[in-house]
Amino acid sequence: MDPASKRELLHSRCAKLLHETMRRISTLLRNRATSESQRIEDSDAAVQYSSPDTLSATSSSCSSPQCDDRWRTEQDDDSENTVHYASTNATTLSLNFRGASVSFYGRATSNGGHGLIAVDGGTPNLIAFLSDQEHETRMIFLRDALDPEMDHTLSLQALGDGEIGVDYFEISGAQTLSQ
Repeated sequence: MDPASKRELLHSRCAKLLHETMRRISTLLRNRATSESQRIEDSDAAVQYSSPDTLSATSSSCSSPQCDDRWRTEQDDDSENTVHYASTNATTLSLNFRGASVSFYGRATSNGGHGLIAVDGGTPNLIAFLSDQEHETRMIFLRDALDPEMDHTLSLQALGDGEIGVDYFEISGAQTLSQ
């Protein structure tokens, strides 16, 4: 087997293991959720979208006022909400919040890419938006053990190797912060 095929097979196995682990964590979190949990949709004003200044402007299908020309929105087939997509390298989003944990739910697709996600400027984690199923919403990232009395910032950057989809965030233990 050539190195590229080995790498692809390893990536597929890792993605499946990660997906199963995140599904189990998601179930555990839902089972212990309290009234302090808050769901923040991708179209909420608390989610700030941006792209590199060096890129030229193009038209956008994004209807949210906080979106710029590198993000597009689509209606979610499973609900009345939207999903934001980006595929341009260095396209970013940020979310300011206060809480004990944050979960990020994204849309994984067969042409999904990768992103870097971090909380409070910490070491970025590589996350994958790849799925054998088309348009699968799943928990892609979880950070817990945060100080619920402190302000936190989650940041996500697209790597430009495929599409990333942003569906919603769940914050437990407090509330989002106004801009």
